Amino acid sequence: MRYLITLILLLGIHASAAPKSPSDVVQDGTREVLEALTDPARQGDEHKAERRKSVRHTVDVYFDWDEMAKRCLGRHWQLQTIEDQRTFVDLFGQLLEASYMDSLDGYNRDRTDVTIRMIGEKSRDDKALVTTLVDMVERDTQKKTTISIDYSLHLKGGNWQVYDIKVEGVRLVSNYRDQFSSILERRSFQELLENIEKRVHGLDPND
Repeated sequence: MRYLITLILLLGIHASAAPKSPSDVVQDGTREVLEALTDPARQGDEHKAERRKSVRHTVDVYFDWDEMAKRCLGRHWQLQTIEDQRTFVDLFGQLLEASYMDSLDGYNRDRTDVTIRMIGEKSRDDKALVTTLVDMVERDTQKKTTISIDYSLHLKGGNWQVYDIKVEGVRLVSNYRDQFSSILERRSFQELLENIEKRVHGLDPND
């Protein structure tokens, strides 16, 4: 559940014509994505692709996939060709989408109310850290869960974009970097790409 709400908030990161503060980006983005998920005109399995396309468009425009992918590969990034780097960025984005979009739809069906509380913001030059608490209340049972989420953003092209998040003390980038580094200790980069592609399509990466 904590990674589910993380993705909801992460996918909501956006910008507008007028530059916003990092905190405004997080707060406003959350609201817009939740509205997209609960839009009465987009409910039902027949509108599933439309919902996903809308959310992914927001991610592609305002989430810094390049920076996140680069950090996830660590020292291995510079060892790859530009073409392989681009392939990795694309597959990494697809991996997150494949991993969490079903959960996003599940969140919508579970009818959970989400409230984000802005706790603090620290910024220096082109980097910023936004700390939040997220309250989730199941409407049927009124069960409440609160988790902490920290957002690392940087200023790029005049807009703030997220390149890492920390959920309950666990960083998403570090988590994936450990996974990818472990694979690259035993296999080639091309095998890593094949591994990710299998996971994107719901296949066993060990086959």
